[in-house]
Amino acid sequence: MDKMYKVIEDLDNKRDELGFETRWSIFGEEGEIIDLNWRMFDEERDMYRVTYRTLDDNLQEYEFSSFTATNTVEGFWRAAESVFQQAKRSVGDWHVFVEGFNRVEDGSFRLVTGS
Repeated sequence: MDKMYKVIEDLDNKRDELGFETRWSIFGEEGEIIDLNWRMFDEERDMYRVTYRTLDDNLQEYEFSSFTATNTVEGFWRAAESVFQQAKRSVGDWHVFVEGFNRVEDGSFRLVTGS
């Protein structure tokens, strides 16, 4: 378990360095430090659309989107931060944990979050 605490501490430090509010919660092998330059997907392209859907207090659904600049952990984390901040400003979203990206049939990715 000590290894996971070190990984989480390292990710918290990276989050602070990047000035992000979101927390990366996608882990590799147990105890493996996450490299921000790791490629997220085995594809040559770098730009992907990332969307995030959330509900307001009246249960109206909103969708926010951003694009990755790189096909890396940092690139996807930046896009996740962008859509989170859009949702936070618009509907008061609080889901800061980046838990995954689900591929959508149009080739984009939908952000999966937790609170």
